[in-house]
Amino acid sequence: MFEHIKSQLFGHPLTNIEHARKRISINDQWPDGLRQLLSYPVPKLGTPIDSLHYLALDFETTGLNPLKCSILSIGTVPMVKSKIDVEMARHVYLNRSEGINSESAVINHIVPEMLENGHELDQTMDKLFEMMRGKVVLVHGAVVEKQFIDHYVQQKFGIVQLPIVWIDTLKIEKCLTYIQHPETCSYQLTDVRLKHHLPAYPAHNALIDSISCAELFLAQIVNIFGNREYEIKIEDIFNKHTASVSKNVFG
Repeated sequence: MFEHIKSQLFGHPLTNIEHARKRISINDQWPDGLRQLLSYPVPKLGTPIDSLHYLALDFETTGLNPLKCSILSIGTVPMVKSKIDVEMARHVYLNRSEGINSESAVINHIVPEMLENGHELDQTMDKLFEMMRGKVVLVHGAVVEKQFIDHYVQQKFGIVQLPIVWIDTLKIEKCLTYIQHPETCSYQLTDVRLKHHLPAYPAHNALIDSISCAELFLAQIVNIFGNREYEIKIEDIFNKHTASVSKNVFG
């Protein structure tokens, strides 16, 4: 009931994202990938989740603050109809070696030599926007990827937030476990995967983490809906069927 009232007062998150997209005046001078992304509507309420196209995404960065830190690598993998298209997975390094520090190198094992032939940031981001077109973006811990992308489009194009749909598997997991003891739960991607009986993969590689996130999302859907005999809509993540994950799932 509360979710219905809130939706009436403030609008559904999907509707709000679509309104934000429509308010952006697309500049003909903007890169093709960005213009195409902004020209494509956000999924409508009532869209079955099995008909959606997803893009699992992961960034490796030198830190968490986009004002001071750099993106070092980007991993993506598309998914449709519960099938992860590993053949279309993509992993690129950026030529941002000046931002590497000892702390980030210890975590993600990216050293300057690996970035010498890396891609330019602008071309890489436009390719990413092209891949995002018409897709829901899956991440584990959206704060990093969302902050860096929003910072980029604000600095380059004056867009405050990129109007795309984010689904955050970390937030889903927190909502699934909120009735337990959150202080004892680990929400690291590796630990959450183990809870869902998924195999252990090496962490902090953008490509592996994007695939890991896609697999985790599929496992979470099974955990939430079970052996479903009805068609699940995108808004069902918000409603009474999944009350435990009805908030903060969308980034």
